Amino acid sequence: MADERLRIRVRISRNMHDRLVAKCLRPDMSQSKIVEQALLAYFCGEVEDARDAALLSRLDHMSRASHRHERDLAVMSGGFSLFIQYFLTMMPDIPQSEADVKATKGELLYNEFLLRLGDVMSSGGRTIKNALEDVMVSDADFVSEEDIAALKSTDQSEAFQ
Repeated sequence: MADERLRIRVRISRNMHDRLVAKCLRPDMSQSKIVEQALLAYFCGEVEDARDAALLSRLDHMSRASHRHERDLAVMSGGFSLFIQYFLTMMPDIPQSEADVKATKGELLYNEFLLRLGDVMSSGGRTIKNALEDVMVSDADFVSEEDIAALKSTDQSEAFQ
């Protein structure tokens, strides 16, 4: 028994008709084949599945970016709170006679800080990355055994004992 195909008549817009005719210019395509593939995709939900997959992929990327931002914010706020704690712990008492001078100096330093931060941010710099590179310690930053032996052999060794 041969494949029984039914004839249907539909009305489509001029634009869709022109696109259908243009697509049928290829030797392996026909109007029937294109319409059948379109109906099959519509009824199988492939169109919705592909769209949903694209949306889910984009949401996954956004979720990962959000987690990175949360982590960076936690690192920055934790570092900032440690800095404030250290600053308040180590800050010397200021005599009342020097308070005005120190306040003026502090305001100038704060304004300079804001200008530098603005320059870094406008150039697209990543301040947390640069700050971490500045404070990370390597083996070269420590005093070696040879340095300690050299200090002990000099007359200055008495000052370190």
